[in-house]
Amino acid sequence: MTAGYAKKELKNRRGILFPGILLLQVFLQNSLYLNALQNFILMGREGKKPDQSTLACSLSACANLADLQVSKQLHEFILKSDYINDLFVSHAQIAMYTKGGIVESTEQMFKDN
Repeated sequence: MTAGYAKKELKNRRGILFPGILLLQVFLQNSLYLNALQNFILMGREGKKPDQSTLACSLSACANLADLQVSKQLHEFILKSDYINDLFVSHAQIAMYTKGGIVESTEQMFKDN
């Protein structure tokens, strides 16, 4: 059921569209971390460029899933993006690496920023 919502933007009873970031946040608040990441991927496939909120939410989902593979991919994307010095994104990266137990990566984040 949630995959169906992720494929299109959610509408309320009045037909008002909710942006993908809102859906991402709802997934996070309900501990649906895999759904949050799937929504992030679908947003990218639809050509929507992630902003700092989307990246921070996706990093939080990775941290809660302890998915280091996706975490590293997101980190590489952030390094190439305009959000490398964004406070929210940097904080989410540090939290992700700390929660994942990768102390070296956390230390590197402090050195880089």
